[in-house]
Amino acid sequence: MTQQLTQINLLKKSLKERFGGILPEIKDANKSAEEIEIKNLSRSLAAYALQKLSGLEAGKCAAAVTDDYNDNGIDAVLYDHLAGKFYFLQAKLKGDSPPDQGETKKFVDGVRDLLTGRYERFNELVQNRIEEIEDALERPGVTLVIVMAHTADKLGVHAARDLDDLITELQGEGKQVEGYINYNLTRAHGDLLTELAYPIINDKLSLENWNFVKEPYRTYYGQVHVADLVRLHKSHGKGLFEKNIRNYLGSSDVNKAIDKTIKETPNHLFFLNNGITAICNKIDPFTKGSKDKQSFHVYGFSVVNGAQTVGSIARELVDLGAALTVPGKILLTMIEVPKEKLSFSKQITEARNFQNRVYNSYFAALDDQQERIRRELTIFGIQYIIRPSADSVRSDDNIIKIDESAAALAAFSAKTDIVVTAKKEPSQLLDWKGKIYPSLFNEKLDSGRLVRYVRIFRFCNEVLTTNEWRSVGRERLFYRHGRYFIMHIFARKEMRFLNKEEITLSTADKEYLSRVLDEYRQVIHDVAEILFPEAYGRGYLAIFRSLGECTELARAVMTIFEEKAVAQGQVQ
Repeated sequence: MTQQLTQINLLKKSLKERFGGILPEIKDANKSAEEIEIKNLSRSLAAYALQKLSGLEAGKCAAAVTDDYNDNGIDAVLYDHLAGKFYFLQAKLKGDSPPDQGETKKFVDGVRDLLTGRYERFNELVQNRIEEIEDALERPGVTLVIVMAHTADKLGVHAARDLDDLITELQGEGKQVEGYINYNLTRAHGDLLTELAYPIINDKLSLENWNFVKEPYRTYYGQVHVADLVRLHKSHGKGLFEKNIRNYLGSSDVNKAIDKTIKETPNHLFFLNNGITAICNKIDPFTKGSKDKQSFHVYGFSVVNGAQTVGSIARELVDLGAALTVPGKILLTMIEVPKEKLSFSKQITEARNFQNRVYNSYFAALDDQQERIRRELTIFGIQYIIRPSADSVRSDDNIIKIDESAAALAAFSAKTDIVVTAKKEPSQLLDWKGKIYPSLFNEKLDSGRLVRYVRIFRFCNEVLTTNEWRSVGRERLFYRHGRYFIMHIFARKEMRFLNKEEITLSTADKEYLSRVLDEYRQVIHDVAEILFPEAYGRGYLAIFRSLGECTELARAVMTIFEEKAVAQGQVQ
Protein backbone atom coordinates (compact mmCIF):
# COMPACT_ATOMS: atom_id res chain seq x y z
CA MET A 1 0.00 0.00 0.00
CA THR A 2 1.39 3.40 -0.94
CA GLN A 3 1.20 6.37 1.37
CA GLN A 4 -0.97 8.20 -1.17
CA LEU A 5 -3.43 5.30 -1.28
CA THR A 6 -3.63 5.21 2.52
CA GLN A 7 -4.32 8.94 2.62
CA ILE A 8 -7.13 8.47 0.08
CA ASN A 9 -8.59 5.59 2.12
CA LEU A 10 -8.42 7.65 5.31
CA LEU A 11 -10.18 10.50 3.55
CA LYS A 12 -12.89 8.20 2.13
CA LYS A 13 -13.59 6.72 5.57
CA SER A 14 -13.91 10.15 7.12
CA LEU A 15 -16.09 11.48 4.27
CA LYS A 16 -18.55 8.58 4.58
CA GLU A 17 -18.89 9.07 8.32
CA ARG A 18 -19.26 12.84 8.07
CA PHE A 19 -21.54 13.35 5.07
CA GLY A 20 -23.04 9.91 4.28
CA GLY A 21 -26.51 10.70 5.61
CA ILE A 22 -26.81 14.44 4.97
CA LEU A 23 -26.11 14.93 1.24
CA PRO A 24 -28.94 15.81 -1.15
CA GLU A 25 -30.48 12.69 -2.63
CA ILE A 26 -29.18 11.71 -6.08
CA LYS A 27 -32.01 12.01 -8.63
CA ASP A 28 -30.40 9.97 -11.40
CA ALA A 29 -32.50 6.79 -11.39
CA ASN A 30 -30.16 5.04 -13.82
CA LYS A 31 -27.33 4.70 -11.32
CA SER A 32 -26.76 1.47 -9.40
CA ALA A 33 -26.21 1.37 -5.63
CA GLU A 34 -22.46 0.93 -6.23
CA GLU A 35 -22.35 3.89 -8.62
CA ILE A 36 -24.27 6.03 -6.13
CA GLU A 37 -21.78 5.15 -3.38
CA ILE A 38 -18.85 6.17 -5.61
CA LYS A 39 -20.68 9.34 -6.68
CA ASN A 40 -21.39 10.26 -3.06
CA LEU A 41 -17.70 10.08 -2.22
CA SER A 42 -16.97 12.84 -4.74
CA ARG A 43 -20.00 14.78 -3.48
CA SER A 44 -18.74 14.37 0.09
CA LEU A 45 -15.34 15.69 -0.98
CA ALA A 46 -17.10 18.76 -2.37
CA ALA A 47 -18.85 19.36 0.95
CA TYR A 48 -15.66 18.70 2.93
CA ALA A 49 -13.59 21.15 0.86
CA LEU A 50 -16.27 23.80 1.34
CA GLN A 51 -16.36 23.15 5.08
CA LYS A 52 -12.60 23.50 5.42
CA LEU A 53 -12.32 26.56 3.19
CA SER A 54 -15.29 28.44 4.64
CA GLY A 55 -15.34 27.18 8.22
CA LEU A 56 -19.12 26.70 7.99
CA GLU A 57 -20.96 23.74 9.53
CA ALA A 58 -21.08 20.38 7.75
CA GLY A 59 -24.85 20.45 7.15
CA LYS A 60 -24.74 23.80 5.34
CA CYS A 61 -21.85 22.63 3.16
CA ALA A 62 -23.61 19.35 2.36
CA ALA A 63 -26.72 21.29 1.32
CA ALA A 64 -24.56 23.34 -1.08
CA VAL A 65 -23.74 20.23 -3.17
CA THR A 66 -25.28 20.33 -6.67
CA ASP A 67 -23.46 17.32 -8.12
CA ASP A 68 -26.04 15.13 -9.89
CA TYR A 69 -27.20 14.52 -13.44
CA ASN A 70 -27.20 17.68 -15.61
CA ASP A 71 -25.09 19.64 -13.13
CA ASN A 72 -23.28 21.45 -15.97
CA GLY A 73 -19.88 20.79 -14.42
CA ILE A 74 -20.51 22.53 -11.09
CA ASP A 75 -20.58 20.20 -8.09
CA ALA A 76 -21.28 22.76 -5.35
CA VAL A 77 -22.09 26.45 -4.92
CA LEU A 78 -22.01 28.20 -1.56
CA TYR A 79 -22.34 31.78 -0.38
CA ASP A 80 -20.62 32.67 2.90
CA HIS A 81 -22.32 35.95 3.77
CA LEU A 82 -20.06 36.71 6.74
CA ALA A 83 -16.90 36.49 4.63
CA GLY A 84 -18.59 37.88 1.51
CA LYS A 85 -17.37 34.92 -0.59
CA PHE A 86 -19.21 32.91 -3.22
CA TYR A 87 -17.71 29.48 -3.90
CA PHE A 88 -17.90 27.59 -7.21
CA LEU A 89 -16.53 24.08 -6.79
CA GLN A 90 -15.86 20.96 -8.79
CA ALA A 91 -14.87 17.75 -6.97
CA LYS A 92 -13.39 14.57 -8.41
CA LEU A 93 -12.37 11.62 -6.24
CA LYS A 94 -10.71 9.32 -8.78
CA GLY A 95 -7.83 7.74 -6.90
CA ASP A 96 -4.58 9.56 -7.59
CA SER A 97 -5.70 10.84 -11.02
CA PRO A 98 -6.41 14.59 -11.38
CA PRO A 99 -9.49 15.92 -13.20
CA ASP A 100 -8.87 15.84 -16.95
CA GLN A 101 -9.10 18.87 -19.22
CA GLY A 102 -12.57 17.88 -20.43
CA GLU A 103 -13.95 17.86 -16.87
CA THR A 104 -12.24 21.14 -16.05
CA LYS A 105 -13.50 22.80 -19.23
CA LYS A 106 -17.05 21.71 -18.41
CA PHE A 107 -16.65 23.29 -14.96
CA VAL A 108 -15.26 26.53 -16.43
CA ASP A 109 -18.18 26.74 -18.88
CA GLY A 110 -20.60 26.03 -16.02
CA VAL A 111 -19.22 28.96 -14.00
CA ARG A 112 -19.72 31.25 -16.99
CA ASP A 113 -23.29 29.99 -17.47
CA LEU A 114 -24.20 30.52 -13.82
CA LEU A 115 -22.76 34.03 -13.77
CA THR A 116 -24.71 34.97 -16.91
CA GLY A 117 -27.99 33.52 -15.61
CA ARG A 118 -28.32 30.53 -17.95
CA TYR A 119 -30.06 28.54 -15.24
CA GLU A 120 -31.90 26.30 -17.68
CA ARG A 121 -28.60 24.52 -18.25
CA PHE A 122 -28.53 23.32 -14.64
CA ASN A 123 -30.34 20.69 -12.64
CA GLU A 124 -33.02 21.00 -10.00
CA LEU A 125 -30.50 21.39 -7.16
CA VAL A 126 -29.33 24.67 -8.72
CA GLN A 127 -32.69 25.89 -9.97
CA ASN A 128 -34.23 25.53 -6.51
CA ARG A 129 -31.63 28.04 -5.28
CA ILE A 130 -31.79 30.64 -8.06
CA GLU A 131 -33.10 33.39 -5.80
CA GLU A 132 -30.38 32.73 -3.20
CA ILE A 133 -27.66 32.59 -5.89
CA GLU A 134 -28.76 35.80 -7.63
CA ASP A 135 -29.03 37.66 -4.33
CA ALA A 136 -25.49 36.61 -3.39
CA LEU A 137 -23.90 37.39 -6.75
CA GLU A 138 -25.49 40.84 -6.91
CA ARG A 139 -24.15 41.91 -3.53
CA PRO A 140 -21.48 44.64 -3.78
CA GLY A 141 -17.97 43.49 -2.95
CA VAL A 142 -18.69 39.76 -3.20
CA THR A 143 -15.54 37.74 -3.92
CA LEU A 144 -15.75 34.80 -6.30
CA VAL A 145 -13.76 31.71 -5.25
CA ILE A 146 -13.03 28.99 -7.80
CA VAL A 147 -12.16 25.61 -6.25
CA MET A 148 -10.95 22.32 -7.75
CA ALA A 149 -11.13 19.54 -5.14
CA HIS A 150 -9.47 16.24 -6.04
CA THR A 151 -7.24 13.48 -4.66
CA ALA A 152 -4.21 13.91 -6.89
CA ASP A 153 -1.28 16.23 -6.25
CA LYS A 154 -1.29 18.64 -9.16
CA LEU A 155 -3.73 19.60 -11.88
CA GLY A 156 -2.77 18.88 -15.46
CA VAL A 157 -1.09 21.69 -17.40
CA HIS A 158 -4.06 22.22 -19.74
CA ALA A 159 -6.64 22.07 -16.94
CA ALA A 160 -4.68 24.62 -14.92
CA ARG A 161 -4.41 26.87 -17.96
CA ASP A 162 -8.20 26.82 -18.50
CA LEU A 163 -8.73 27.86 -14.87
CA ASP A 164 -6.14 30.63 -15.15
CA ASP A 165 -7.91 31.89 -18.31
CA LEU A 166 -11.23 31.94 -16.44
CA ILE A 167 -9.75 33.97 -13.58
CA THR A 168 -8.21 36.46 -16.02
CA GLU A 169 -11.49 36.76 -17.91
CA LEU A 170 -13.57 37.42 -14.77
CA GLN A 171 -11.09 39.96 -13.45
CA GLY A 172 -11.20 41.68 -16.82
CA GLU A 173 -14.96 42.00 -16.38
CA GLY A 174 -14.37 43.87 -13.13
CA LYS A 175 -15.31 41.00 -10.83
CA GLN A 176 -13.45 40.43 -7.60
CA VAL A 177 -11.94 36.95 -7.89
CA GLU A 178 -9.45 34.94 -5.86
CA GLY A 179 -6.99 32.84 -7.82
CA TYR A 180 -8.35 29.31 -8.10
CA ILE A 181 -7.79 26.99 -5.14
CA ASN A 182 -6.18 23.63 -5.84
CA TYR A 183 -7.71 21.65 -2.97
CA ASN A 184 -5.66 18.51 -3.50
CA LEU A 185 -5.00 15.34 -1.48
CA THR A 186 -2.14 16.90 0.48
CA ARG A 187 -4.36 19.74 1.63
CA ALA A 188 -7.37 17.52 2.41
CA HIS A 189 -5.22 15.03 4.34
CA GLY A 190 -3.53 17.86 6.24
CA ASP A 191 -6.90 19.31 7.23
CA LEU A 192 -8.01 15.87 8.38
CA LEU A 193 -4.97 15.42 10.62
CA THR A 194 -5.30 18.93 12.03
CA GLU A 195 -8.74 17.97 13.35
CA LEU A 196 -7.18 15.07 15.26
CA ALA A 197 -4.50 17.12 16.99
CA TYR A 198 -4.81 17.55 20.74
CA PRO A 199 -6.48 20.93 21.32
CA ILE A 200 -4.12 23.78 22.11
CA ILE A 201 -4.43 24.56 25.81
CA ASN A 202 -5.10 28.19 26.62
CA ASP A 203 -5.91 28.65 30.29
CA LYS A 204 -5.06 30.65 33.37
CA LEU A 205 -3.39 29.88 36.69
CA SER A 206 -1.71 31.62 39.59
CA LEU A 207 1.76 31.46 41.09
CA GLU A 208 2.65 32.33 44.65
CA ASN A 209 6.09 33.47 45.83
CA TRP A 210 7.06 33.79 42.20
CA ASN A 211 9.93 35.25 40.23
CA PHE A 212 10.99 35.38 36.60
CA VAL A 213 13.90 35.24 34.15
CA LYS A 214 13.72 37.75 31.32
CA GLU A 215 16.22 36.43 28.75
CA PRO A 216 16.86 34.57 26.52
CA TYR A 217 13.48 32.87 27.12
CA ARG A 218 11.01 34.53 29.43
CA THR A 219 10.43 32.14 32.35
CA TYR A 220 8.19 32.35 35.41
CA TYR A 221 8.57 30.08 38.42
CA GLY A 222 6.84 29.79 41.76
CA GLN A 223 4.36 27.74 43.78
CA VAL A 224 1.14 26.50 42.19
CA HIS A 225 -1.77 25.23 44.27
CA VAL A 226 -2.80 21.56 43.77
CA ALA A 227 -6.34 22.79 43.06
CA ASP A 228 -5.10 24.49 39.90
CA LEU A 229 -3.40 21.28 38.78
CA VAL A 230 -6.52 19.18 39.38
CA ARG A 231 -8.63 21.69 37.44
CA LEU A 232 -6.19 21.69 34.51
CA HIS A 233 -6.16 17.87 34.43
CA LYS A 234 -9.94 17.69 34.57
CA SER A 235 -10.29 20.19 31.75
CA HIS A 236 -7.60 18.92 29.38
CA GLY A 237 -6.72 15.31 30.26
CA LYS A 238 -3.87 13.79 28.22
CA GLY A 239 -3.72 16.90 26.07
CA LEU A 240 -1.96 18.48 29.04
CA PHE A 241 1.08 16.27 28.31
CA GLU A 242 1.03 16.56 24.49
CA LYS A 243 4.68 17.64 24.34
CA ASN A 244 5.83 15.26 27.07
CA ILE A 245 7.61 11.99 26.37
CA ARG A 246 5.15 10.01 28.46
CA ASN A 247 1.67 10.30 29.93
CA TYR A 248 0.66 9.40 33.46
CA LEU A 249 1.85 5.82 34.06
CA GLY A 250 -0.63 4.86 36.75
CA SER A 251 0.59 3.00 39.80
CA SER A 252 4.38 2.84 40.20
CA ASP A 253 6.83 3.09 43.07
CA VAL A 254 7.47 6.78 42.37
CA ASN A 255 3.78 7.56 41.98
CA LYS A 256 2.90 5.64 45.15
CA ALA A 257 5.31 7.90 47.04
CA ILE A 258 3.61 10.97 45.56
CA ASP A 259 0.20 9.53 46.49
CA LYS A 260 1.35 8.98 50.08
CA THR A 261 2.57 12.57 50.38
CA ILE A 262 -0.72 13.92 49.00
CA LYS A 263 -2.75 11.84 51.45
CA GLU A 264 -0.65 12.25 54.58
CA THR A 265 1.43 15.44 54.33
CA PRO A 266 0.27 17.51 51.32
CA ASN A 267 1.97 20.60 52.74
CA HIS A 268 5.30 18.78 52.19
CA LEU A 269 4.78 18.41 48.42
CA PHE A 270 6.94 21.42 47.65
CA PHE A 271 9.88 19.92 49.58
CA LEU A 272 9.57 16.28 48.46
CA ASN A 273 8.98 16.77 44.74
CA ASN A 274 11.21 18.02 41.91
CA GLY A 275 8.35 20.14 40.62
CA ILE A 276 6.73 20.57 37.23
CA THR A 277 8.03 22.14 34.04
CA ALA A 278 5.70 23.48 31.36
CA ILE A 279 6.33 25.23 28.07
CA CYS A 280 3.96 27.83 26.66
CA ASN A 281 3.82 29.70 23.38
CA LYS A 282 2.95 32.83 25.33
CA ILE A 283 2.63 33.84 29.01
CA ASP A 284 0.81 37.03 30.03
CA PRO A 285 0.39 38.29 33.61
CA PHE A 286 -3.18 39.61 33.71
CA THR A 287 -3.77 40.97 37.21
CA LYS A 288 -2.08 43.67 39.18
CA GLY A 289 -0.42 41.14 41.43
CA SER A 290 2.47 41.17 43.83
CA LYS A 291 5.42 38.94 44.52
CA ASP A 292 3.14 37.03 46.88
CA LYS A 293 0.67 36.08 44.12
CA GLN A 294 0.27 36.72 40.40
CA SER A 295 -2.24 35.33 37.88
CA PHE A 296 -1.24 34.47 34.32
CA HIS A 297 -2.89 33.75 30.99
CA VAL A 298 -1.00 30.84 29.43
CA TYR A 299 -1.26 29.96 25.73
CA GLY A 300 -0.16 26.62 24.28
CA PHE A 301 0.45 25.24 27.78
CA SER A 302 2.02 21.75 27.95
CA VAL A 303 3.61 19.87 30.84
CA VAL A 304 6.97 18.53 29.59
CA ASN A 305 8.22 17.22 32.92
CA GLY A 306 6.06 16.22 35.86
CA ALA A 307 3.29 14.19 34.21
CA GLN A 308 3.51 11.63 37.03
CA THR A 309 3.14 14.34 39.67
CA VAL A 310 0.13 15.94 37.97
CA GLY A 311 -1.47 12.55 37.25
CA SER A 312 -1.03 11.35 40.83
CA ILE A 313 -2.43 14.56 42.29
CA ALA A 314 -5.44 14.44 39.95
CA ARG A 315 -6.09 10.76 40.70
CA GLU A 316 -5.98 11.25 44.45
CA LEU A 317 -8.03 14.42 44.42
CA VAL A 318 -10.69 13.59 41.86
CA ASP A 319 -13.22 15.85 43.52
CA LEU A 320 -12.23 19.46 42.87
CA GLY A 321 -14.00 20.56 46.03
CA ALA A 322 -11.78 18.27 48.09
CA ALA A 323 -8.71 19.60 46.30
CA LEU A 324 -9.58 23.12 47.37
CA THR A 325 -9.29 22.10 51.02
CA VAL A 326 -5.80 20.59 50.58
CA PRO A 327 -2.97 23.00 51.46
CA GLY A 328 -0.48 21.39 49.05
CA LYS A 329 1.59 23.52 46.69
CA ILE A 330 4.30 22.55 44.25
CA LEU A 331 7.03 24.27 42.25
CA LEU A 332 5.97 25.15 38.70
CA THR A 333 8.35 26.50 36.05
CA MET A 334 6.76 27.96 32.91
CA ILE A 335 9.05 28.70 29.96
CA GLU A 336 7.79 30.84 27.10
CA VAL A 337 8.92 29.31 23.78
CA PRO A 338 7.43 30.80 20.58
CA LYS A 339 6.03 28.35 18.00
CA GLU A 340 8.91 29.03 15.62
CA LYS A 341 11.34 27.74 18.29
CA LEU A 342 9.85 24.24 18.36
CA SER A 343 13.27 22.58 18.32
CA PHE A 344 14.16 24.33 21.59
CA SER A 345 10.95 23.00 23.17
CA LYS A 346 12.18 19.50 22.40
CA GLN A 347 15.58 20.33 23.90
CA ILE A 348 13.87 21.43 27.12
CA THR A 349 11.79 18.26 27.24
CA GLU A 350 14.81 16.05 26.66
CA ALA A 351 17.07 17.81 29.19
CA ARG A 352 14.49 18.05 31.96
CA ASN A 353 13.48 14.39 31.64
CA PHE A 354 17.01 13.02 31.72
CA GLN A 355 17.02 14.02 35.38
CA ASN A 356 14.65 11.11 36.08
CA ARG A 357 14.68 7.45 35.06
CA VAL A 358 13.68 7.40 31.40
CA TYR A 359 14.75 5.51 28.31
CA ASN A 360 16.03 6.89 25.02
CA SER A 361 13.02 5.31 23.29
CA TYR A 362 10.67 7.63 25.21
CA PHE A 363 12.00 10.59 23.28
CA ALA A 364 10.71 9.14 20.00
CA ALA A 365 7.35 10.53 21.15
CA LEU A 366 8.71 13.99 20.30
CA ASP A 367 9.08 13.04 16.62
CA ASP A 368 6.46 14.73 14.41
CA GLN A 369 6.12 11.52 12.36
CA GLN A 370 4.84 9.65 15.42
CA GLU A 371 2.13 12.26 15.91
CA ARG A 372 1.20 12.01 12.20
CA ILE A 373 0.84 8.23 12.50
CA ARG A 374 -1.24 8.60 15.68
CA ARG A 375 -3.69 10.93 13.98
CA GLU A 376 -3.97 8.80 10.84
CA LEU A 377 -4.56 5.59 12.79
CA THR A 378 -7.26 7.35 14.83
CA ILE A 379 -9.26 7.58 11.58
CA PHE A 380 -8.84 3.82 11.11
CA GLY A 381 -10.23 3.34 14.63
CA ILE A 382 -6.83 2.29 15.99
CA GLN A 383 -5.26 3.68 19.16
CA TYR A 384 -1.56 4.26 18.56
CA ILE A 385 0.32 4.59 21.83
CA ILE A 386 3.48 6.63 21.40
CA ARG A 387 3.97 7.64 25.03
CA PRO A 388 4.26 5.24 27.95
CA SER A 389 1.03 5.52 29.93
CA ALA A 390 -1.34 3.53 32.08
CA ASP A 391 -3.17 2.57 28.84
CA SER A 392 -0.07 1.03 27.29
CA VAL A 393 -0.42 -2.22 29.29
CA ARG A 394 -3.69 -3.09 27.50
CA SER A 395 -3.69 -5.57 24.61
CA ASP A 396 -6.16 -5.32 21.77
CA ASP A 397 -6.15 -5.79 18.00
CA ASN A 398 -6.95 -2.09 17.65
CA ILE A 399 -4.21 -0.93 20.03
CA ILE A 400 -0.73 -0.59 18.55
CA LYS A 401 2.27 0.47 20.60
CA ILE A 402 5.33 2.25 19.29
CA ASP A 403 7.78 -0.43 20.44
CA GLU A 404 5.78 -3.16 18.71
CA SER A 405 5.68 -1.01 15.56
CA ALA A 406 9.46 -0.64 15.64
CA ALA A 407 9.93 -4.39 16.05
CA ALA A 408 7.60 -5.16 13.14
CA LEU A 409 9.25 -2.61 10.84
CA ALA A 410 12.68 -3.97 11.76
CA ALA A 411 11.69 -7.62 11.27
CA PHE A 412 10.22 -6.89 7.84
CA SER A 413 12.87 -4.39 6.73
CA ALA A 414 14.67 -7.09 4.70
CA LYS A 415 17.93 -5.74 6.15
CA THR A 416 19.96 -8.24 8.12
CA ASP A 417 21.81 -5.64 10.20
CA ILE A 418 18.54 -4.11 11.42
CA VAL A 419 17.10 -7.52 12.31
CA VAL A 420 20.22 -8.37 14.30
CA THR A 421 19.97 -5.04 16.15
CA ALA A 422 16.32 -5.77 16.95
CA LYS A 423 17.44 -8.97 18.65
CA LYS A 424 20.63 -7.67 20.22
CA GLU A 425 19.79 -4.08 21.22
CA PRO A 426 16.05 -3.44 20.69
CA SER A 427 16.27 -0.01 22.36
CA GLN A 428 18.36 1.15 19.36
CA LEU A 429 15.28 0.91 17.14
CA LEU A 430 13.63 3.82 18.97
CA ASP A 431 16.71 5.92 19.55
CA TRP A 432 15.45 8.85 17.49
CA LYS A 433 18.95 10.29 17.22
CA GLY A 434 20.46 6.99 16.11
CA LYS A 435 21.01 5.55 12.63
CA ILE A 436 18.23 2.96 12.51
CA TYR A 437 15.22 4.94 13.75
CA PRO A 438 15.04 7.35 10.75
CA SER A 439 15.10 4.40 8.35
CA LEU A 440 12.05 2.90 10.08
CA PHE A 441 10.02 6.02 10.95
CA ASN A 442 10.05 8.81 8.39
CA GLU A 443 7.70 10.83 6.19
CA LYS A 444 7.54 7.96 3.68
CA LEU A 445 6.17 5.48 6.22
CA ASP A 446 2.61 4.65 5.28
CA SER A 447 0.39 4.21 8.35
CA GLY A 448 -1.80 1.61 6.60
CA ARG A 449 1.28 -0.46 5.79
CA LEU A 450 2.41 -0.13 9.41
CA VAL A 451 -0.89 -1.61 10.63
CA ARG A 452 -0.59 -4.53 8.22
CA TYR A 453 3.03 -5.15 9.25
CA VAL A 454 2.12 -5.17 12.95
CA ARG A 455 -0.76 -7.59 12.42
CA ILE A 456 1.41 -9.93 10.34
CA PHE A 457 4.14 -9.61 12.98
CA ARG A 458 1.68 -10.62 15.70
CA PHE A 459 0.42 -13.60 13.71
CA CYS A 460 3.96 -14.77 12.92
CA ASN A 461 4.84 -14.54 16.60
CA GLU A 462 1.83 -16.70 17.49
CA VAL A 463 2.81 -19.36 14.93
CA LEU A 464 6.48 -19.39 15.96
CA THR A 465 5.59 -19.46 19.68
CA THR A 466 3.56 -22.59 18.98
CA ASN A 467 6.59 -24.09 17.19
CA GLU A 468 8.75 -23.20 20.17
CA TRP A 469 6.58 -24.94 22.75
CA ARG A 470 6.17 -28.01 20.57
CA SER A 471 9.95 -28.36 20.39
CA VAL A 472 12.55 -29.34 22.93
CA GLY A 473 16.19 -28.63 23.67
CA ARG A 474 18.27 -26.83 21.06
CA GLU A 475 15.40 -26.69 18.55
CA ARG A 476 13.25 -24.84 21.07
CA LEU A 477 16.03 -22.27 21.48
CA PHE A 478 16.17 -21.87 17.69
CA TYR A 479 12.52 -20.79 17.61
CA ARG A 480 12.83 -18.66 20.74
CA HIS A 481 15.78 -16.63 19.48
CA GLY A 482 15.35 -16.93 15.72
CA ARG A 483 11.89 -15.38 15.30
CA TYR A 484 13.09 -12.05 13.92
CA PHE A 485 15.45 -13.83 11.55
CA ILE A 486 12.68 -16.12 10.24
CA MET A 487 10.49 -13.04 9.66
CA HIS A 488 13.48 -11.39 7.97
CA ILE A 489 13.70 -14.21 5.40
CA PHE A 490 9.91 -14.09 5.03
CA ALA A 491 10.16 -10.36 4.18
CA ARG A 492 12.85 -10.96 1.58
CA LYS A 493 10.65 -13.59 -0.07
CA GLU A 494 7.18 -12.15 0.46
CA MET A 495 7.38 -8.38 0.04
CA ARG A 496 4.37 -8.41 -2.31
CA PHE A 497 2.27 -10.13 0.36
CA LEU A 498 3.52 -7.76 3.06
CA ASN A 499 2.57 -4.70 1.02
CA LYS A 500 -0.96 -5.72 0.06
CA GLU A 501 -3.52 -2.95 0.47
CA GLU A 502 -5.72 -4.60 3.12
CA ILE A 503 -4.84 -3.74 6.72
CA THR A 504 -6.93 -6.60 8.16
CA LEU A 505 -5.66 -10.15 7.73
CA SER A 506 -8.21 -12.38 6.03
CA THR A 507 -8.62 -16.08 6.69
CA ALA A 508 -6.84 -16.74 3.40
CA ASP A 509 -3.96 -14.48 4.51
CA LYS A 510 -3.55 -16.41 7.74
CA GLU A 511 -3.66 -19.76 5.98
CA TYR A 512 -0.99 -18.55 3.54
CA LEU A 513 1.17 -17.21 6.38
CA SER A 514 0.96 -20.50 8.27
CA ARG A 515 1.94 -22.46 5.18
CA VAL A 516 4.93 -20.37 4.07
CA LEU A 517 6.21 -19.82 7.61
CA ASP A 518 6.22 -23.57 8.09
CA GLU A 519 8.29 -23.97 4.92
CA TYR A 520 10.70 -21.13 5.70
CA ARG A 521 11.33 -21.97 9.35
CA GLN A 522 12.11 -25.58 8.45
CA VAL A 523 14.61 -24.62 5.74
CA ILE A 524 16.26 -22.02 8.01
CA HIS A 525 16.53 -24.51 10.88
CA ASP A 526 18.05 -27.21 8.69
CA VAL A 527 20.61 -24.82 7.19
CA ALA A 528 21.46 -23.38 10.61
CA GLU A 529 22.11 -26.85 11.99
CA ILE A 530 24.51 -27.53 9.12
CA LEU A 531 26.35 -24.21 9.45
CA PHE A 532 26.30 -24.03 13.25
CA PRO A 533 25.98 -27.57 14.66
CA GLU A 534 25.95 -28.12 18.40
CA ALA A 535 29.67 -28.83 18.21
CA TYR A 536 30.11 -25.29 16.83
CA GLY A 537 30.13 -24.21 20.44
CA ARG A 538 27.75 -21.24 20.23
CA GLY A 539 24.09 -21.28 21.11
CA TYR A 540 21.30 -19.73 19.06
CA LEU A 541 21.06 -16.66 21.32
CA ALA A 542 24.63 -15.72 20.40
CA ILE A 543 24.19 -16.71 16.73
CA PHE A 544 21.11 -14.54 16.16
CA ARG A 545 22.84 -11.61 17.85
CA SER A 546 25.80 -11.86 15.47
CA LEU A 547 25.69 -9.89 12.23
CA GLY A 548 28.43 -12.04 10.68
CA GLU A 549 26.71 -15.35 11.41
CA CYS A 550 23.26 -14.07 10.46
CA THR A 551 24.62 -12.70 7.17
CA GLU A 552 26.17 -16.08 6.42
CA LEU A 553 22.95 -17.88 7.31
CA ALA A 554 20.81 -15.51 5.23
CA ARG A 555 23.07 -15.93 2.21
CA ALA A 556 22.91 -19.75 2.44
CA VAL A 557 19.13 -19.83 2.91
CA MET A 558 18.42 -17.43 0.05
CA THR A 559 20.70 -19.49 -2.22
CA ILE A 560 18.60 -22.59 -1.51
CA PHE A 561 15.38 -20.74 -2.32
CA GLU A 562 16.86 -19.33 -5.53
CA GLU A 563 18.03 -22.76 -6.68
CA LYS A 564 14.63 -24.20 -5.86
CA ALA A 565 12.89 -21.45 -7.87
CA VAL A 566 15.14 -22.10 -10.88
CA ALA A 567 14.45 -25.83 -10.69
CA GLN A 568 10.70 -25.13 -10.66
CA GLY A 569 10.99 -22.65 -13.54
CA GLN A 570 9.89 -19.68 -11.43
CA VAL A 571 11.05 -16.16 -12.29
CA GLN A 572 12.78 -14.42 -9.41
